[in-house]
Formats: sequence, C-alpha cells, structure tokens
Amino acid sequence: MLIGLNEVYAQTTFELFIFSFLMLISSMVNANIFGVIAVLVSEANKSMTQFQEQIDTSNTAMSTLGVPNQLQRKVIEYMLITKNNQQYQVELKEFLKHISPSLMKKVYIHIFTEATRLNDVMFDIIEKDDESDKIIFYFANKLSIELCEPEQLILEQGSELSADPKQNFMYLITKGE
Repeated sequence: MLIGLNEVYAQTTFELFIFSFLMLISSMVNANIFGVIAVLVSEANKSMTQFQEQIDTSNTAMSTLGVPNQLQRKVIEYMLITKNNQQYQVELKEFLKHISPSLMKKVYIHIFTEATRLNDVMFDIIEKDDESDKIIFYFANKLSIELCEPEQLILEQGSELSADPKQNFMYLITKGE
C-alpha cells in the first residue's frame, strides 16, 4: 500500500490499521466535497428544470386538447417572454437599488429614449419634427419606470381622471400583449 513517496508504506499491523483509518476518513471527506458540489450544481439548475417541466406540461396539455400548432407556439413564446421579463425586472430592481439617484436618472433617460423612439404614437410625432431629439429627451426625462407582473391591471378603460393633473398618468408600454 503506497501512500506517498517511493518506498513509504505501512510495515506493521498497527501502521496498516492507522493508514486504513486515515484512508477511510479521507474518503469520507472527498465524498462530502463531491456531495456539496453536486448539491450546488443541482440547485443552480433547479429553476431551469422547473421551468422546463412547465413547458413540457403545457405542450402535453395542448397536444391532448388538440390546440392548433400556431396557437401552441404563441403560448410557449408567451411563457418564455414572461419568464425572461420577470427575471429582467428582478435584475433591474436590484441594479437600480445600488446606484446613485443621478446615475439612475441617466439610466432612465437611456431606457426611455429607446422606448420613446419605438412607440408608435411618438414615432409619428418625431417623424414630423426636426427637433425630435429634444422631444424624446423631454419625455424621457419626465418618465419613471413601473414594473408590472404579467396580467397585472395597470389602467382600466373608462376609469375617471383625477381633478389633480399630477395624478393623471400616461403609460408607454414597451412590451406586452
């Protein structure tokens, strides 16, 4: 039984007992280390595995119900976008907590400049105006982020406006259906 360098090995029964005991202990330590690594890897994949199970369950249910393929693709696409958006919202909230208010305002302006440019109503206004960058900057500077969950009611059609103009809001929805 070789333990280390060239000719170092147990020669007596007592040494064999000690080395066997040390090998047993070191095997337990190694098993513990590999067990901890396995748990960490499985925890890292847990969220993705649960989401994949949801996708598989949805696919099975839609196939069983005879849902058309085009609608099935739309449902799965919605599930993927929803999952990604929820993750994006959590990351954005955490990010904004850790930066100064002045930097946050600059990040807001960057985000809203893109959202304003892509908005259909604003696109028509900007297209007709030579000072479009000023208009976009003005709107982007006045906006704030409101993150919402899927299917959350933001504004109800037909609801009355407040007498205070500062309580009335305009929403630019950048993603959603």
